[in-house]
Amino acid sequence: MLARCAWRRCGRSGLRCGARPRHARPNAWWADTYRAQPIGSLLWTLNRSKIANRAQLLQRIRSIATDALQPLQTAGYVKSISVRVGMATNDTAAIGVSLTRPDGSTSQYSWLWQVP
Repeated sequence: MLARCAWRRCGRSGLRCGARPRHARPNAWWADTYRAQPIGSLLWTLNRSKIANRAQLLQRIRSIATDALQPLQTAGYVKSISVRVGMATNDTAAIGVSLTRPDGSTSQYSWLWQVP
């Protein structure tokens, strides 16, 4: 689950991380500097966003979580990834992930994230 827990550097992905060029998040995962396919989540980038529409925010969270887990599927560790996102409270998103392995067994993970 390093893919979900690590903060991906956003420079190579084409995502503009902030107005200041030095905002490459110095505490993003250092090893992404040397990887062709970065791992980790860009969820932290939403802390600086101004998304007023909750539906758009939830879709963006789902997209970021799916993208962070995609390397597991590409490498063949999982057969499918399912991400569910909803609001637990007014300022907290509930994120649920279900990973199906090639043998058909599944693992479920969930966590809460405070929305900006």
